[in-house]
Amino acid sequence: MIYNKLVYNKANFGKEIFVIQDSKSYSYEQTFNIASKAALSLKEILEDSEEERILLQLPNSFELIIFLLAADAIRVNVSMISYDYNESEIEDIVRRFDYKVLITNKNLSKISEDIKIISSKDVLSNNNEEKINLEDVFNKNEEETPIIVLTTGTTGVPKGAVYLWSQLINQVSISKKLINSKWLLAYNLNHFAGIQVFLTTLCNASTLIIATNWNGDYLVDLILSKKPEYISATPTFWRIILPLLKKKIEILKFVKQITMGGEAITSNILELSKQLFPNANITQIYAITEVGPVFSTKDGKIGFPYEFITKPEKNKLKSRLKIIEGELYVKSNDQMKGYYKQKSTFTDDGWYPTGDLVEIENDRVLFLGRKNETINVGGVKVHPIEVEEIIQKAHGVKLVKVYGRKNPITGKIVAADIIIEDGFNPEEVKSEILINCNKYLSRYKIPRIINIKNDIDISNFKIIRREEEE
Repeated sequence: MIYNKLVYNKANFGKEIFVIQDSKSYSYEQTFNIASKAALSLKEILEDSEEERILLQLPNSFELIIFLLAADAIRVNVSMISYDYNESEIEDIVRRFDYKVLITNKNLSKISEDIKIISSKDVLSNNNEEKINLEDVFNKNEEETPIIVLTTGTTGVPKGAVYLWSQLINQVSISKKLINSKWLLAYNLNHFAGIQVFLTTLCNASTLIIATNWNGDYLVDLILSKKPEYISATPTFWRIILPLLKKKIEILKFVKQITMGGEAITSNILELSKQLFPNANITQIYAITEVGPVFSTKDGKIGFPYEFITKPEKNKLKSRLKIIEGELYVKSNDQMKGYYKQKSTFTDDGWYPTGDLVEIENDRVLFLGRKNETINVGGVKVHPIEVEEIIQKAHGVKLVKVYGRKNPITGKIVAADIIIEDGFNPEEVKSEILINCNKYLSRYKIPRIINIKNDIDISNFKIIRREEEE
């Protein structure tokens, strides 16, 4: 399916740039030639092992895109894992998802004997210049093979959502206006949001700018030098990047749209975004790996209109929403086929419990945070995002993570880890945080512990909340 899209783009937009990675760029025609040769090489390698499923561990790169296209060309089931995974984490994925072939550019030595490790360089070493016969590469009549998209794992062990490429393509926006547009890939490709950005560029014959590392200064320089028109990223990404951009330049007029999703969004991020991107649509998107994109808003307010629940047709929503005991439920026609070897969490009538807690305020539905992140302080529930938004009001706060810590009296107390911007006095920042918390928060919501940190665990620019801090 995605290989077919590449074939079409090669024929109609062959000379246009598809991928930019650092100082290199690749046209659709170049991508087609490289992907097709990789497909033939991969097909030959896999025939020896009679495997039709492969696991990829490669960094965000043109190389990873080539393997996705090549695997689809020869109808091979594929899944991607984080490049940061160590040997034991890889073994866990291999065991739970029954993979026997791993393609990587890493030198791995401790993986199970049951898995065959193939060097990505060996697959891509085919430098034969002869023209590719499409019929040698893939059979158009064969059925699609699934792709397993792993959930982020920021709050637990990753699950495997089974999709067809056609289902994922049905979830992206396709418009003639997007042809030749430039998109920044600010997600990891192995996660759902990264796949959506990749498919959006491919299906619209656009250009994908790949970020090869997550250093803040590097990302700012990448944005300013490559000038992407569309940037889709998490609120955590924007919390880190917006202040750095503000120091470099007043406004960025070349950006047409920025999109925020993957975490609850706070009002301070929206306000700073409006200042820096005066020509951009500021879009909040709510999407879930299991059901795909659910809705988006562009009104500059946090949360979403209550009408999305009561009048979905009026708001042109494909999905349906409802609230049960404060938790948001979603029903979609574009949802995954199911989890790989795990029990479905959908209700019998097709509704998905998202785990996101919400409350209705006037005509707005506001996100409170994840159900499993709620802190129980002496029987009273505290939502980390509410506390984080108040802490972020303090000058010098770069990033914050609020969580519960065990306490013999109340069960839990509220704690916060803080990263402070360079040039700010930590004690002065902590003092301002406590002043704001005492002003805006109830007593039981005020952090009893504030730790100044150099790092906060982040995966795919989302704060990791998998385990309680001790």
